[in-house]
Amino acid sequence: MIAFARLNASQSGAYTVLYLSVLHSGYSLFLHYTVSFHRAVPDPNWFRFPLLGLALVVVVLQWMAFTHGVRERRSRLSRSASSSCVRRPIAPASI
Repeated sequence: MIAFARLNASQSGAYTVLYLSVLHSGYSLFLHYTVSFHRAVPDPNWFRFPLLGLALVVVVLQWMAFTHGVRERRSRLSRSASSSCVRRPIAPASI
C-alpha cells in the first residue's frame, strides 16, 4: 500500500513539473519578448505552435486516461455491488 502511495505522489510531482515547464516555455515563447523600445524584438520562434500542440495532446491524453479509469472503477464497483446483493443462506450458529 505504501508503494502505491509513493507512486501516486511521484506521478503528481511529475505532473507538477510538466505543467510548470509548459507554462514557463509558453511564457518564454509568447510573452517574454514583447515589443519594447529598449531592445530589438527577435523574430518569432518557430516552436511556439508545436509546443501548444504537444501540450494540448498531453492534457487530452491525461483527461482520457482519467475518464477511462473512473469508468472502469465505477463498473468494477457496480459489478461487485450487484454480486454482493445475492442472498446466501446463513449457517446456523453452533454453540
